[in-house]
Amino acid sequence: MRFGFSFLLFLLCVSFTTQAQPFFNKVENVTVKQNGQALKSPWVGGLNSCQFSTIDLNLDGIEDLFVFDRTGGKVSTYINNGTPNTPDYVFAPGYRRYFDFVTDWVLLRDFDGDGKKDVFSYYNGGMKVHRNVSNQFVGLAFEQFSPQVYSFYHPGSQNPLYIAPNDIPSIVDIDKDGDLDVLTFHIFGEVMEFHKNMSMENYGDANHLEYQLESPCWCNFEEGSDAFTIQLGITCKGGMAAPQPNENPLLRHSGSCSVVFDNDGDGDMDLLLGDVAARNMKMLSNGGDVNYCNATSKDDNYPSYSTPVDMAISPCAFYEDVDNDGVRDLLVSPLVTGISQNYRSVWFYKNVGQDNNPTFSYHNNDFLQSQMIELGEGAYPVFYDVDQDGRIDLLAGNYGYYNSGGIYPSKMAYFRNTGTATEPEFSLITRDFENLTSQGLVSMVPTFGDIDNDGVDEMILGEITGAIHLFENSAAVGQPADFSLAIPNYQSIDVGQFSAPQLFDVNGDDLLDLVIGERNGNLNYYQNTGTASNPVFTLVSDEFGAVNVKLPYFNVGYARPFMFKHEGELRLFVGSESGNIFMYDSIENNLTDTFNLVSQPYLDIWEGIHSSINGADINGDGLLDFVIGNYSGGLAYFKGDTTLNPPSAIIEHAAQLDIKLYPNPADKQLTLEIDHVNHNISVEIYDLAGKRLLQQQFTPKSVINLSTENLSQGFYIIKLVSGNGATTKKFAVTH
Repeated sequence: MRFGFSFLLFLLCVSFTTQAQPFFNKVENVTVKQNGQALKSPWVGGLNSCQFSTIDLNLDGIEDLFVFDRTGGKVSTYINNGTPNTPDYVFAPGYRRYFDFVTDWVLLRDFDGDGKKDVFSYYNGGMKVHRNVSNQFVGLAFEQFSPQVYSFYHPGSQNPLYIAPNDIPSIVDIDKDGDLDVLTFHIFGEVMEFHKNMSMENYGDANHLEYQLESPCWCNFEEGSDAFTIQLGITCKGGMAAPQPNENPLLRHSGSCSVVFDNDGDGDMDLLLGDVAARNMKMLSNGGDVNYCNATSKDDNYPSYSTPVDMAISPCAFYEDVDNDGVRDLLVSPLVTGISQNYRSVWFYKNVGQDNNPTFSYHNNDFLQSQMIELGEGAYPVFYDVDQDGRIDLLAGNYGYYNSGGIYPSKMAYFRNTGTATEPEFSLITRDFENLTSQGLVSMVPTFGDIDNDGVDEMILGEITGAIHLFENSAAVGQPADFSLAIPNYQSIDVGQFSAPQLFDVNGDDLLDLVIGERNGNLNYYQNTGTASNPVFTLVSDEFGAVNVKLPYFNVGYARPFMFKHEGELRLFVGSESGNIFMYDSIENNLTDTFNLVSQPYLDIWEGIHSSINGADINGDGLLDFVIGNYSGGLAYFKGDTTLNPPSAIIEHAAQLDIKLYPNPADKQLTLEIDHVNHNISVEIYDLAGKRLLQQQFTPKSVINLSTENLSQGFYIIKLVSGNGATTKKFAVTH
């Protein structure tokens, strides 16, 4: 049966009620203070193992900053304000979506000489290239130039140019002929290959990427097979056969990174190396020339004249001007994840010399990180009014801060809400709330609730072993919480590994139950079968709602639940190993059956792997706000809203796009009229559950016709984004 036209028009004019799902906008303007100073970019989401490049994102002629965190492959983008002699960056997450094709390693380099940085990234044992086709008309844009880069290893034998996923190559004009060459380690690791770009020789321009192996052991050095030792003067000497290694080459690890620049002002390229087997970096000085590299000396602890690089493992350097003084500086961060610095893991060396003869002065070890919430490795946030002042505070456990002893001390940070009831502001009080690190627990996930009817909330902690632990609150009613461990291994509950509990009245009997996520990606439901003053948690299901957030082909999911009520109905968000947020409904009267998976990822939200989500109404507007933690040790903030504004479509400082949409309701076609647009247009359609049904790109045009024949009868939300602005509108389909 078709709805009447007038009835649909009426429905479009009223607010959605029980059908509606919660909507959220990512915001950056909630203040967070540390040591009394407001952080510039608190909600970036943490940094661990980073790769850096510069690129003009907003096409204003100033090089901005691109950061690729190998921890989950997270991209962060920053606009450069261009302040002379000062790093001055503003977090601009809207540009992240332009780089959703990158993995493992990423370097931005201008290969065709048009002044715009192109994207070189890992692909299938080698690399792929996306060309920068941005201009003032279309805005920032990339198109695939080469899905796989090849090289002639021998005359007549062309193969993919090999680059290990755990390495970072050098892409630079080695021989100064005007096109970009490639330095990468041999497949067995010990020697470095020089792949010469033949574009200038073959075509007289730099618009091609045609390589041939020029030297299988560039600079005549060799790395040790089981440690970061360098032997100079090996006998390859530019011949086409690499020397036979002294040991079994299969024992040589991958995990090396290189950056090439003129370190001594003699006109040729020198080589700075990092390696997974070392905590320092080595500079190899080129005693040859631009056409023939021969490493004749080395600095084994670079820069030995300043503060040498000293990281737990695998430091990698990036040579970029990040302080707007016209000469490139040095940024150093670990190549590998999980076993190196994570809290202060970006070292900044200012170049006080020249670009072709640098002198590096160590400045700090927390470049960018000092201006964000940075919790090391992992971040598991929970809202709770710690001081009982009526303003909701923020707590966040973590997996741990780097420790050279190998065992990371897990801690819980306490951010007190020092704002108002309608404008929250958070101030870091301590990184070790209640001295919880002394308990020796790892990967602490807290939840709070009055489970014994004494008028104050207890705290239950989940952690790596899969057990949970009860912390009693000895504070009087209305006084700041004072927690101490009362019952370890509480009620002998053990869900396996990485327990992530939430206290919540699941079945509506006014008793707090437990929903506990675990490493396997499922949820456990423990019903409180006791009383208000004597809880007894009884396992009802270890596959609660048939929730499964496992990665495909892997038995890990790291489910972290947050159950809440939206407009009187239960909803469930689950954070996951993938970083996606899973949303479920159809929960009431269905506790022993399968919940309905509304969408995944919800609203296209992705803030990094090991996502952990928690919410509360912290600004008094009657809507839930959310904070999402990730494994890079940071947090992202989402404000509750009544309209859809998908984070994937955010454009920094976007104006309202002026459009007309008709007919509404639509039958088979929807027409969009757009005024004053001269940029490419992104169109996305969502259902009311936040599931994206369509995403399409259009060149600048004033009229767009969309087919609605494949949409079911009902209500939808359309989102348009261009360089001119953005807008969101609701429409209906009648067939």
